[in-house]
This record gives sequence, structure tokens and C-alpha cells, in this order.
Amino acid sequence: MSEALSLLSGLAAYVPILGVVWLVRWMDRYDREPWSLIVLCFLWGSMGATTIAGTLNYLAHVSLPGGIEGFVVPVLVAPVTEEPAKALVLLLLCRLRPFDNVTDGYVYGAVTGLGFAAGENAGYFGAAAQMGDASAWGSLVFVRTFWTASLHACTTSIVGAALGSLRFQPKAPTQRAWRALLLAMFIHSAWNLQAVTNSPLLQAMGFFGIPLLLGVLAVILQICLWREHKQIRAQLRVEAQRGTLPTAHVPMLSSWLRRDWGSWVPKGVDRKEYIHLATRLAFRRQQLTTDPTSDFLKREIKGLRVDLRMLLGR
Repeated sequence: MSEALSLLSGLAAYVPILGVVWLVRWMDRYDREPWSLIVLCFLWGSMGATTIAGTLNYLAHVSLPGGIEGFVVPVLVAPVTEEPAKALVLLLLCRLRPFDNVTDGYVYGAVTGLGFAAGENAGYFGAAAQMGDASAWGSLVFVRTFWTASLHACTTSIVGAALGSLRFQPKAPTQRAWRALLLAMFIHSAWNLQAVTNSPLLQAMGFFGIPLLLGVLAVILQICLWREHKQIRAQLRVEAQRGTLPTAHVPMLSSWLRRDWGSWVPKGVDRKEYIHLATRLAFRRQQLTTDPTSDFLKREIKGLRVDLRMLLGR
């Protein structure tokens, strides 16, 4: 029995979560992040962050007096080690061009958190498999896949969204990112607290709290996407007046439902490239309103206009 469960542990740890990673990327409907960076975030979460946090948690566990490490490590130490470890890759990515806004930060953070959960779950599932109890193994897989993985995705997406809100805003207070990290630590600590106590109230709060938090973040993401829709529409209307693209294309390009369907794209024009260039132009114009002195944004806007005109033959 234990051999079969061991073989299933790797699949149980990674397959469902990889499906969620695909879903998270799909939800970023206007300007999806490159797979190369999605894979980087997932690998960092599953290998890099788990190694750093696991080492620090182990050192804390062996250095604490016996009898208290079972409470102190998960409730106080783990949130302080795991949340910054996951966020390290976000600090790197926020300096790269594809990391543009709150939505991007949400996606990169969620994927990093899911990667961390997958790597952590592989260890937990493998250890449980050695006990040979299929019922206990199945319960652990269920809880850690649907609740603990959601926790890691939520907390790291909060930090990523905060970093995204600072992008191209030179005067934005950096305290926003620190507050987001502290909030992530607090949520993580609260979840671990209910896991190590026998309080029915705390366990009920944890059971319903994570889905509620996930729902709130999903609503926030939809609000961000609606803002992106309005920004794309407003900025491309101005570009249409400049003659960069046809006015009739603006409603199509600003709607994630309509842009991929229908015959509105002129013959001979690469639809995917057209949508990509127009969306990037709209976002760069929007970013220029918050950072009007950026030479990088001005150069890229000029280049995108040239590329669009060439693509459309204008």
C-alpha cells in the first residue's frame, strides 16, 4: 500500500496545482504573462523558496526547547520565513518589462505560491504515504490541495499585487509592499494557528476563511480587469484619433470576449500580434500618465506606434 501511495504522492502534489496555474494565467485576459516567467515563478516557489524556508524552519525547530517547537515554528516562524522567501522572485520580476501592473503581480504571486504549495505538499504526501494509511493520506491530500495551496496562492498574490501597484509610480510609498507582506504573514500565521489547536471555532474560521479570502481576491482581480478594459478603450481611442489604428477596432480590442472572435481584423493581419501590440500601447500610454518623465515609456510608445502602422499598412 505504501509503495502505491508513494507513487501517487508526486502526481497528487503537482497535477491539480498545475491545472490551477494554467487557470490563473488564463484569468489575466488582456495581456497574459509569458510562460517562461510563469515557469520561473513556479520553480522558484517549489524548489527555491521551499529550500530556504525549510532550512530556516528546521533550524528553528532543533534550536527551540522541546514541547514548544510544535507551536512556535508553524505559528510564528514559518510565516516569517516562507512569505519573504516566496516574495524574493517577485522583487526580481517587478523590474522586468512584463511586470506591468496589479494584475501581473497578482498572477506572478499566485503562481509562486502555488509552486511553493506543490513542493511542500510533495514532502508531506510522501511522508504520509510511508505510514500506509490510505484514508489518512487521502484526507491530507484533500486539505492541503484545496486549502493550504489556496492559502499560499492568496498570501503571495497579495504581495505581488502590492508590488504591481508600485510599478511606474515613482512617488508611490514603498510601505504599501511592506504592509502587504505583513498581512500575508498574519493570514499565514492565523491559518497555522487553527491547524495546531483543537479549537472548533478557529478550525471553522480557517475552513471557511480561506475560500472567503480566495473569493475576495477573485473579485479584486475582476475589478482590476475591468479597469484594464476601460484603460485600453480610453487610450486606444486617442491613438485612433492619431491615425495609429481604425476607430472601429477600439471596442473589439478593449473587450476580451470580442477581440479573439469575428472577422473584424483585416485580411493578412496577424490577429494575435495586432492584439498584443495594441494592448501594450494602451498600457504604456496609461503608465506614462503616472510617470510622465519616463524616457523608456516614451521610446516604447513610439516604437509600438510604428509597429502597429506597419502591421496594418497605414
